[in-house]
Amino acid sequence: HVFNRYVAHHLDQGCYLKILKNIFRGLSAGGKMTIIDIDGLIINLGTTNEKLLSLIEEFRQGFHGNLSIGRTLPSLMSQAGFGDIRYKVETMHFDQSDRDFEYGQWEQRIDFGFQMYCDIFGSRGRAEEFRQLFLNEIRNPLVPIFYNKFIIYGVKPRLELLA
Repeated sequence: HVFNRYVAHHLDQGCYLKILKNIFRGLSAGGKMTIIDIDGLIINLGTTNEKLLSLIEEFRQGFHGNLSIGRTLPSLMSQAGFGDIRYKVETMHFDQSDRDFEYGQWEQRIDFGFQMYCDIFGSRGRAEEFRQLFLNEIRNPLVPIFYNKFIIYGVKPRLELLA
């Protein structure tokens, strides 16, 4: 059983399909795979701040992965050869009671990957501007922030022996 957790969104769809095909080839007949990944991270922020919206779009275009890959994972698993594919989608919504925790998570995510933000935005100053605007919006209880978590399960079919 192969578990793949929060990896797919860091890759483009074609690259991830190649990985799935390699995993499929390496599994024995009846082997299983579970993928847990997200869809809408960063881009599903209900802000009306035009500057931040522009920076989010710039980030989406400059990011080397796919922030909407979750919705394509069942189909990608099928293309890789998996069968008995099942999935569920959980909406991760952060209301006031857990917004402070999510703020801290985002602060760490951005700080950990700050060089990537600098590369995408072209300078440390613009990356810091994004960081500040984004974190300010997460603090605002009137700005919805959510993403969808996809949990997908598939099986490498067993070969039927011909009689």
